[in-house]
Amino acid sequence: MDAMEELLYTPASFVCDKCGFRLEIRTMLATTGEVGIKRGGEDCNEPCPNDSTLMRRVTWKEMALDSSDSAHELMLALIESVKLQSHYAMLLNMHDGGERKQFSCPAEWIERLKVCGQIPNPVPSCTPSAPPRSARKSNSATPA
Repeated sequence: MDAMEELLYTPASFVCDKCGFRLEIRTMLATTGEVGIKRGGEDCNEPCPNDSTLMRRVTWKEMALDSSDSAHELMLALIESVKLQSHYAMLLNMHDGGERKQFSCPAEWIERLKVCGQIPNPVPSCTPSAPPRSARKSNSATPA
């Protein structure tokens, strides 16, 4: 595979243009649990299992657009889940007089999951941050 193809295509990802079936060819080493791709895996020797047509390689642009669409769909599903959770909490509170938390948006729910430890907080950066402006020394001479 030449350098241009490495920049254009995702490694070991194939799609059927007729039905949209996607195939990811990965290898796994059972002894170490490592997952990767086989070098020289640019060609798909398997036809599409749905319609037996040849599959083509997936470009990075296609993969990025598909990921964007998936992220949008997941966000819509999360918004609906938050609405359902809030409604369910309200019904339970009405039933037994409890004080279950109702969330008004996904950001509140995600923050609560972080506080509870269900979602880990981002790992701090390994690079030191720049000092605040007030702590920086100025190279210019100050007027007297």
